[in-house]
Amino acid sequence: TKNLIERVKELPPHDTKNTVSLNEARNIILALNKPMAETLQIIDNNKMKLESVEREIDSIPGDIQKLEKRLKFKGFETELEILDHLMTVCAHKDCKTFVRVGESKVTNTVYGEVCHDHCTLKGLPTETINDGRLATCNAFDFETAEAKTKFFGKECSEFPGYQETPCTFKDCSDADHAKGHTHWNYDRNALLKSLTPEKNQQFKEYKDGKYRELCWNCDHSFKQHMHITYTTKVIEKEFLSKEAQKHISSKMDFKTKQAGFKKKLTKTIRELEKEKGCIMDCASKFGVFLKQNALIPYNDAFMDYIDMLIYDEMSKTDITVNWKQIKKLEKDKKIYKEKMKLLDNCSDIPSEDNMSKEDIFEMRDTLVNLHHNGRALQDALDKILSARLLQEKPVTKTEYSMNNIQCDLFEEISFKK
Repeated sequence: TKNLIERVKELPPHDTKNTVSLNEARNIILALNKPMAETLQIIDNNKMKLESVEREIDSIPGDIQKLEKRLKFKGFETELEILDHLMTVCAHKDCKTFVRVGESKVTNTVYGEVCHDHCTLKGLPTETINDGRLATCNAFDFETAEAKTKFFGKECSEFPGYQETPCTFKDCSDADHAKGHTHWNYDRNALLKSLTPEKNQQFKEYKDGKYRELCWNCDHSFKQHMHITYTTKVIEKEFLSKEAQKHISSKMDFKTKQAGFKKKLTKTIRELEKEKGCIMDCASKFGVFLKQNALIPYNDAFMDYIDMLIYDEMSKTDITVNWKQIKKLEKDKKIYKEKMKLLDNCSDIPSEDNMSKEDIFEMRDTLVNLHHNGRALQDALDKILSARLLQEKPVTKTEYSMNNIQCDLFEEISFKK
């Protein structure tokens, strides 16, 4: 031990500022991954809209009023709303709905089935499915009111000997949820006597296993559930700025107006393609940076989010599913994989040109200053980072009701007749 202490004394001091800035870079990457994936889809939808308008104005027969009216066509952007706590929601096709945006074919995915409103599991990826660690969420725990209600077929308040008691146990595992919370209990022996032998055996299996694969709320696998920290929805907006509309309208004759309109559309399509390329480049470099610095067990979140967008689109009915959108997202995945492979091969060779945290900050600045999509990315980044600070606060009594969780320390108590 003495030798170890002496050895530690000889080590150079650790630069804590460097660690802080590395963590800041990591947080920026993790916060931007999903908004970047969603922006790829927004760009594709806006490009399709622009190309559609381009075809329409070719068919307008010299009517200036119709042409000027078409200047007010609507495009799409995302709107983000943060949650003040983590939620576990179901992403199965039967538990989500798709709401059309205006009169377009674009839809918002609404995850309406909240299976655990205040989940306290930490360190899981958010807004994406298929994480095994979510199997220990309360949504799959047999010791919850929801599970017991479903298993026994009646409300817990109807159980024999039902009692709700203020918690007084200092070592209660639920103490994080605030002082003064309550627990409930019931006469288990009396309740079990009412069950068939088969149901009694099933109770024992659930009790011993504690967690099951299927959610007690919706009956879908934990693999189809996910944590969410915010919600996003696509909204319509007038695509061309008032200045651009005014500039085109100021042209004197129909042909000049039409040519000016088409020129603006063509230019915007090229700008959107360039912004999409920039997002793909940044996403792949972000991934390589995380791998190089081994800040966390590496998980390609950007790829997961693209997969989630594809999964949501394929969950729609055969009539509403957008196969063109799926093909575009699959193409984006392929391009991203190729970029990652190329960067991975380069990073295996020691070089002073390997990405630094300063590069990450620079790429962040590039993304949030994109002409068409930068403002939305900046808004998403600010809100997500703020949400994570908010969600890390301890949960208070007013924010959380413990009535849905049975106290572990009460579990073995049965009320005697």
